[in-house]
Parts: sequence; C-alpha cells; structure tokens
Amino acid sequence: MQTAKLILRLCAIEQTDFRLALLNWRNTPRDNLPSPSQRLFGRPTRGLIPLHPSLRSRAASSSAFFQMNREKQRATFTTPRNEASSLRKRQLVRTKADHRTWVPATVSAEA
Repeated sequence: MQTAKLILRLCAIEQTDFRLALLNWRNTPRDNLPSPSQRLFGRPTRGLIPLHPSLRSRAASSSAFFQMNREKQRATFTTPRNEASSLRKRQLVRTKADHRTWVPATVSAEA
C-alpha cells in the first residue's frame, strides 16, 4: 500500500499518468516470483516498458510456479473433511440469534 501511495504522490508531483505507473509497477517481478499481474493472469500484461530477454525466459518458465500452486491448492481442497453429525429430535444445540450471540435451542425435527 505504501508503494502504491508513493507512486501516486510522485505522479501528482511530476504530472504523469498514474495508471501507466501502476501498470508498470504491477508488471515488475518481485522476490524471485513472477510479477503480480502475471501471477493473476498467467502471462505478462502489455506495457510500454520493454521486457528484458532474461525476464521473458523467467516468465516462460514460471509455469512450474503455477503448477506448484495448483498442486498445493488441490491438496488443500481435496482432503476429506469431518462430516456434520446428524441431529436427533429434542437434541440440545446452540444457534445464533443475531450476529453476535448464541442462544440454546432444541431440534424439532429429524435432520
């Protein structure tokens, strides 16, 4: 957030287009990872600053980065979860009365 605010301040001082500055900032790779826009869209977005050939090769090889993230997500979301237990009639439970308080209640029908 601080970097974005700094970019906006500098663009106001220099009377330059802030949208172009933010586009270039989003296209810049950081921390040995692809650029934020490339991580989002899966490819580098078009900008006015030419892309160095070494960065092009990193962009092309970043499919391993995307594959690793895909596998991590698959492992997280395909793990078996605990099933909700079935409720019995007249079983004591708690339910939310409003967004903050829980109140005691009983089950009135079989689930």
